Amino acid sequence: MKRVLALYFDSWWLPAIVYLCLLGSFIFAVLQQGKPSAIAAIVLFCAACLAFLGLVAASIENLCKKRWEKGIANSLLVFGCSAATLYAFGFLFFASMFGPSEDGFADNLTIPEGIEIAEPDADTSDSIVPSTAKGTDDLQDIVRKALAVPGGDKVEFAPDMPSLRRVATAHAKMFRDYLEASPDWHVFLDDGNRFASRRWSYGGEPQDTLHGYISDFDGDSSFQTRCLLCLDRKQWGGYTVQHVPEGIKPITPEMSREIISTRAG
Repeated sequence: MKRVLALYFDSWWLPAIVYLCLLGSFIFAVLQQGKPSAIAAIVLFCAACLAFLGLVAASIENLCKKRWEKGIANSLLVFGCSAATLYAFGFLFFASMFGPSEDGFADNLTIPEGIEIAEPDADTSDSIVPSTAKGTDDLQDIVRKALAVPGGDKVEFAPDMPSLRRVATAHAKMFRDYLEASPDWHVFLDDGNRFASRRWSYGGEPQDTLHGYISDFDGDSSFQTRCLLCLDRKQWGGYTVQHVPEGIKPITPEMSREIISTRAG
């Protein structure tokens, strides 16, 4: 063993060759996939580190023993091996960016039988006319069609929303999860209370507007409104609100020049 170490440290080229061979084997093991390759890469990395320290030790020993040619050669090879190491790790870095995923996620993913695969809906966000662009949901289209029909002088309406009441009370958590996940609703907190405002589609994309107001002044049916759900049954802000009971009986809203908001609690 001592003879082998003596030959190793007395040589000007052997320590560098051993290190470069271990470094190359480490790079090859990293590029492979699988658990055995990962274990081999760790072992080779540790061995390469020891070999690099051996190269440094060989250069120091040869210089201390005034074997100048071997010591200088070892010292130059230390810098050369350092440059090779930086190049190798840079190569691994770029290879990891463009190479396949190493976590194996969805490698064996298959679509179960019996599931219908549908084509995605056409993207309507390219339209530049907000008043004529198709909305992202049926409600927006219904509102536009209703506003396009001339109305009469009656201002009464029936606050009949049994489906909203049932889902907000009997399935409160599911209802909130739906609102938070839907791109057509904006859920926010105000003074510790949770509210949800209805977004409007401009150019086919749901967007937030100032204070949740929905405005459309480009067509014949110009309007501005706001749909706000008080999820914690607390009034939002200090605005005057007309509270009406749910039912099928028509009621007349309080009309004035001030801004009156009707909210669903």
